[in-house]
Amino acid sequence: MVKPDGTVFWAHLSATAVQDGDGVAVSRVVISDITERKRFELQLRQVQKMEAVGQLAGGVAHDFNNILAAIVLHLGLLRDTLGIDPDTTESLRELEIEAARGAGLTRQLMVFSRQQAMQVKPLCLNAVLDNLLKMLRRVLGEHIAVDWQGQPDLPAVEADVGMLEQVVVNLCVNARDAMPGGGRLRLSTDLVTVDENTARASHNARAGKYVRLSVSDTGCGIDAATLRRIFEPFYTTKDIGQGTGLGLSIVHDVVKQHAGWVEVESVVGEGTTFRVLLPAKQLRVEAVVAVGPSILPRGHDELVLVIEDEVSVRTVLSKTLRRYGYRVLLADNGRKGADLWAAHRFEINLVMTDMILPDGMTGTDLIQRFRAERPELPVILSSGHRRSREDLAIADVVTLPKPFDMQTLLTVLRHCLDERRPAPPRR
Repeated sequence: MVKPDGTVFWAHLSATAVQDGDGVAVSRVVISDITERKRFELQLRQVQKMEAVGQLAGGVAHDFNNILAAIVLHLGLLRDTLGIDPDTTESLRELEIEAARGAGLTRQLMVFSRQQAMQVKPLCLNAVLDNLLKMLRRVLGEHIAVDWQGQPDLPAVEADVGMLEQVVVNLCVNARDAMPGGGRLRLSTDLVTVDENTARASHNARAGKYVRLSVSDTGCGIDAATLRRIFEPFYTTKDIGQGTGLGLSIVHDVVKQHAGWVEVESVVGEGTTFRVLLPAKQLRVEAVVAVGPSILPRGHDELVLVIEDEVSVRTVLSKTLRRYGYRVLLADNGRKGADLWAAHRFEINLVMTDMILPDGMTGTDLIQRFRAERPELPVILSSGHRRSREDLAIADVVTLPKPFDMQTLLTVLRHCLDERRPAPPRR
């Protein structure tokens, strides 16, 4: 309904037939403004949607990461094959990068739904952007000109690199969509100091030193009504099939988890600027070294028990390990893994097990059983899920999140075996 001042509101009408003193029937109508109640109902539905996304994300991430794990390992085997021309090698490498981006998207959704813990470390924001720039230019298209300027000698930020990359990608893709006919995207970083007065002016801001990322476009801009809602989950102005309404919501949530906040300014018809502020840290950042062709570490005929229910992952793991000097025992569930352990417990040099198994057993259950008989046993726990408190309670268990590439697999495997030098016990 519409109030006399033109305000639109939700109303609840209750009509009751009554009789007056002369016996004339009249209708009494009560109109209640329930706009606030409807707003709370909408918020509740959004919360329920997010809970559903969180539940779905767990299962999807596990299955999707298994698919990516098989793809990445097969690409590694192909790339390491002799006789491949440089162009094909480069294409395979590009496919590995794209698969890693897919893994980052899945992990980011898991973090967004609170089903995976952040993996924070000191990072240089300029280095993160430098690494992303080539991929971003491909994603944005030739009709978008990209300018990038980073302030030298920025202090570190403590962040999850995958999540931080997703923030940048989401903001840039959002800017691209605001410039369908082409335009200019400007990325910049600088160090800013937020004083007490500025912090009090915004409920999100806090006083201190911050590394600021600015993403500006020359697009269509955002009107005031939309600007108030852009960080709401599932809110989108795009046509059906053109967007989920999660992109900016993810940006807001991720930055908040990193103790920062997002500011936005926009002028309709002129463009929009998003500013991400992250606490500056006086921490040492490890230099990023470009990884070139290297000699992959090989096995020395060690026996590895692999327990993995996904057939594609199990097959490529077997092929990879055998090619690089290991003997392999394969099991597709916990029961078969336990049977193989019982038959070869004194020969097995290392166990690599998935966390989620189909027969009610978990990787944690198997590790505890095996370690009860062989406390020194090297173990690698591989999973697309985050480690639980029970997993973390097991000492000396190396976690290998899916998907992992061949270099990582063989390096971790070799490290685990070399760290535990004593030979397995004999009968």
